[in-house]
Amino acid sequence: VEISIHSYMPSWHEYEKPEDFYAGKSGLGGGVISTELHEIDLLSWFFDSITKVMAFGGTLGPFDIDVEDTVGAVLECENDGRKFPVSLMMSFIQNPPLRRLVVNGAKGRLILELPSFTLTLLLPDGTVGEYFQLPKDFDRNQLYIDELAHFLSCIENSQKPLTSLPEIIKGETVALAIKESLTKNKIISSEFAEFNKEAQ
Repeated sequence: VEISIHSYMPSWHEYEKPEDFYAGKSGLGGGVISTELHEIDLLSWFFDSITKVMAFGGTLGPFDIDVEDTVGAVLECENDGRKFPVSLMMSFIQNPPLRRLVVNGAKGRLILELPSFTLTLLLPDGTVGEYFQLPKDFDRNQLYIDELAHFLSCIENSQKPLTSLPEIIKGETVALAIKESLTKNKIISSEFAEFNKEAQ
C-alpha cells in the first residue's frame, strides 16, 4: 500500500502567514500529521491491524513554523495473519497538490486519486479493468453539509453514527505513533498492542 498526501499549506488561507496559521503552530494542533489526517483514518479503517510505525522528516520547508511539514513513514499492517508494509508520504509544502492511495496486489492495482475523484483498477497486464469518476458537477461542499446534517440527526434523533469512538481512536493512535516515532527516532509498536486489547 502506498499513500501520498501533498499540498501547499500557505495557499489554504492566503490571508494568513504560515507562522500565524493554526496548521503551523504546535500549540494549536498543527503539523502535517494532525492536519492531513484523513488518509491515516482511511488506512486504519481499511486495514484493521497496524502493528508498527517508523517515521522520518521534520520541518524541512522555508517557513518559520514549529511543527513538522514533511513526514515519510513505513507502517506494518497485518491482515489474515499476514504482514505487509505501507509507505506513507505527507507534506504541506509541496506543489502541485496530490492525494493518492494505491493498493498493490497479485491480481492488479487499485488507485484512488483525489481531488480528481477517480478510482482505477489496473489489471496485471497493465490494462484498465474498471474506472470510476465522480461527475464533473459533483459538489464537494455537499459532503460537509451532509456530514453536519448527520451529526445533528445523531444528537436530535438518536440516529446511530456512521462511525464510532473506537474507530476514531484507531486513526488517532496511528497519528500519535507516527509523531512519537518522528520525535524519538525509533520504531513504535507497543502502543498498538495495548490499544487493540482495550478495543476488544
